[in-house]
Amino acid sequence: MTAPLSAALATELIETASMGKMLDAVRRATAARHILVRQYLTNIDHRLGDGGLHVWMPTPPSVTSADLTARLEQAGVLVSTSDGFVIGEAEPPRAIRFGLGNPSDDSTLERALTTIAAEYDRHRSA
Repeated sequence: MTAPLSAALATELIETASMGKMLDAVRRATAARHILVRQYLTNIDHRLGDGGLHVWMPTPPSVTSADLTARLEQAGVLVSTSDGFVIGEAEPPRAIRFGLGNPSDDSTLERALTTIAAEYDRHRSA
């Protein structure tokens, strides 16, 4: 059984069209963050699905995913290696993943993207 308070809240959001307004706001915010990703990662290979909230980037040959992740963490940017997304004994791709929904505002995301791009470029030219 659904908790009565949860059911009442869901009903209210649907009947007042608030849910649709919230979804539209989330879609607009996601689209704006996609623009930032394309702007800051222009010259870096990356994958970002339409409407997606996660970016995948292959790591440069001169650094492992774990090392790049550690360097970014030291700079205050949290990303994940691909290791946790592999099933079975398959070799994980040399890649990192980060979320667009985590930063609290666009300026925080911009700082993170600047750091990611700079660290990536540092290893790409090595």
